[in-house]
Amino acid sequence: MAVTIRASKEGLKKIDLARKKKGWTKTEDAWWGLALTSQATLKRFWRGLPIERDAFIGICENVGINWEEIVDDVPPSSQNSTVEFFSYDDVWVGRENLIAELTKKVKESCRLLILVGISGIGKTALAEKLAVELHQEFLQGDWSKFRQENCDNQQETRDFRSVASRWLKKWGESLTQDDYQDVERLLYKLVNRLRQHRYLIIIDSLENILVGNEDEGWSDFQDEWWVRFFEQFLAAPECQSRIILTSQDFPGQIPGRYQNFWESKPLTGLRESEQLQLFGKTGL
Repeated sequence: MAVTIRASKEGLKKIDLARKKKGWTKTEDAWWGLALTSQATLKRFWRGLPIERDAFIGICENVGINWEEIVDDVPPSSQNSTVEFFSYDDVWVGRENLIAELTKKVKESCRLLILVGISGIGKTALAEKLAVELHQEFLQGDWSKFRQENCDNQQETRDFRSVASRWLKKWGESLTQDDYQDVERLLYKLVNRLRQHRYLIIIDSLENILVGNEDEGWSDFQDEWWVRFFEQFLAAPECQSRIILTSQDFPGQIPGRYQNFWESKPLTGLRESEQLQLFGKTGL
């Protein structure tokens, strides 16, 4: 495993001054290019999250700063437990009314929230922002009750059997070989777990497990067990958990007869005033 380090708060202030002298934004293409890393890694750096040592050094050196003056020497174990998001960061702006509306619905009866929109519109960041908003009151400050599944991750299997097994094991459920082989049993265990315990789950890039065609759209699940899962999740007489889906295409097999328990929200881009606010925060 590669060695990872992160920047201290004071170190980030030094880096911020140095990049301003060069006339660079916080996510300058030339910066992460010269550092031989990615924009996503540069964003993690700014959030004070651990990144690979070589990338960390490159980011610091390319604004003329000694990396050893920037690194955080406080052991991670002594700091508050948190999660590492794919898209959300501290420069979030806009959509305040939408966030308040959706947060309220998830706290109440909305078990399944579906965020639909084109690529790059901000679905993942919004879902993660909602998780942050729900962290204290809904999850009672416990990030171990949060789970994020990225259907765009080619390194993990995305069929229902595999995902259900991962979630249940993560939550301390003991699974036998018979459990794994019997998908019906896995379905029962997972739905029962979600009913009786409070979890918040984001399933991101759902379009990657949908099939269809150009005429009718891509709206059907590749794996029929996902259809069974959402139907039973919504049909349960009571349920403590909540799921947020993000997708470029609406999953048309979500059962309409349970619409009092689910909500679909099409996303559009930021307003001009919000875009200007974002540019100001990111240093553009």
